[in-house]
Amino acid sequence: MSDDTPSIRGSHNPRFNRIVEELALIHDKKGHDYGGDDPIAGFRDFGWRGIVVRIGDKYHRLKTFVQREIKGAASLRVSDETIRDTIQDLAAYAILALILLEEEHGRQEAPPPQQ
Repeated sequence: MSDDTPSIRGSHNPRFNRIVEELALIHDKKGHDYGGDDPIAGFRDFGWRGIVVRIGDKYHRLKTFVQREIKGAASLRVSDETIRDTIQDLAAYAILALILLEEEHGRQEAPPPQQ
């Protein structure tokens, strides 16, 4: 991890921490590639509800893969997006939906962690 990598303190699951930190890095890179000062500007038009649509898209991709896998015919034609990538996207979309939901309710920062 580099110095600019966010760190999650207080969790007892290092694998969870590593994955969340990886999601943060991917989010930063994608935000840079989409440009602008607001990395989620493209989602603001429809707010968290618009992200739910994207979550549904990713869910259906996974569901189709699992159904094909059960039948012994699992394959992906879009080879540059793995199942892991799709699951990461789902996790990131869920976080972005939380951010926009909080903003809709007037909260600009995450609430403090509950003990």
